[in-house]
Amino acid sequence: MKEVRKIAIVGSGPAGAGAALFLQKAGFECTVFERVPTPLPIGAGFMLQPTGMWMLKKLGLLEKTIQRATPINQLYGLNQNDKAVLNLKFSDLKGVDHALGIHRGMLFQMLHQELAKNEIPVISNSDITNFKETNSEIIPVDSKGNDLGKFDLLVVADGVRSTLRKNTGIPYKEHWYPFGAMWHVLEDTNFKIGNRIYQRYVDTKKLMGFMPIGLGPDENNKTPLVNLFFGIWMQDVEKKKKAGLESWKNEAIKLDPDSGSYLDQIKSMDDIIFTNYGRIKSKSMHKGRIAVVGDAAHGLSPQLGQGVSMALMDGQSLAHHVKEGGLSGLANYSKDRLEHLKFYHWADKQTAPLFQSTHWSHKWQRDLGLYTLQ
Repeated sequence: MKEVRKIAIVGSGPAGAGAALFLQKAGFECTVFERVPTPLPIGAGFMLQPTGMWMLKKLGLLEKTIQRATPINQLYGLNQNDKAVLNLKFSDLKGVDHALGIHRGMLFQMLHQELAKNEIPVISNSDITNFKETNSEIIPVDSKGNDLGKFDLLVVADGVRSTLRKNTGIPYKEHWYPFGAMWHVLEDTNFKIGNRIYQRYVDTKKLMGFMPIGLGPDENNKTPLVNLFFGIWMQDVEKKKKAGLESWKNEAIKLDPDSGSYLDQIKSMDDIIFTNYGRIKSKSMHKGRIAVVGDAAHGLSPQLGQGVSMALMDGQSLAHHVKEGGLSGLANYSKDRLEHLKFYHWADKQTAPLFQSTHWSHKWQRDLGLYTLQ
């Protein structure tokens, strides 16, 4: 068994921070490198699945997470005829009561506090895009050509658009959807959305939704937050921006007449974030002294709500197999995770177009398929 002691982790988001914590618990010395000069607790909301909750429990962070999250027990969606075409309840699933709606910044902050507590260094302003590898070590190299230390293992955790992943030579496929979303975090003063994700559709051409995401990273905040998301075709982004805020608000209110109190909180088009959806499918999650975790290995569209949960599972699996087998354990890590991810890649490919698509049949597939699940 080849010895692994020092590990470099590139990226300090949930995948990288989670991997660092799991690896340290397994007895390894970790250093986290982050591209941005000052990592901040920002971002939108996401749904943490029961698998992700279990991973946080293993890290001793679940109770703290629950205190600032919102339990989600229902997915509910209405079409343009006010007909419920999505009404899935977690209580209908065996052994599952709810997921958690979480502000991404809150999880980021909590994980970084745990990194500091465990004295795991986070080296910011380190844009690692390449590496040097020998028989006995691997050296991260930044975008300026600087070597950043000698390590036994390099973990790529820098997201779906990772430049470092491309330079590893690990084979993968990427698919970018022609659609994405506009989103903004709002206050939910009357807790109108409650404990559900609420969506409105016009066939599969328009999508708008609200997801409760707890109290956010500001520990003084006591007002529940909600994440507004509005589907958009990427070719229309500039057109949407040029048309202006009021034009978009009018479109949104037509889609959901009850959304006015939320839309009133948005004062400028510049406050809205535009994101594109993509899917990454790696044929392997390791090569030599390199392992890949999170979206860098298996980015998915947000419809499944599995991204963070899968990333945390990667870190736990990686720590287990490297502890058991050193570098030889990377093959078992890759096999373990790719086998588990098969279903989610298939599900992402099948379901994403059912919510945003121009094909007339997808509306019927969605409504009929979701109806049979209720």
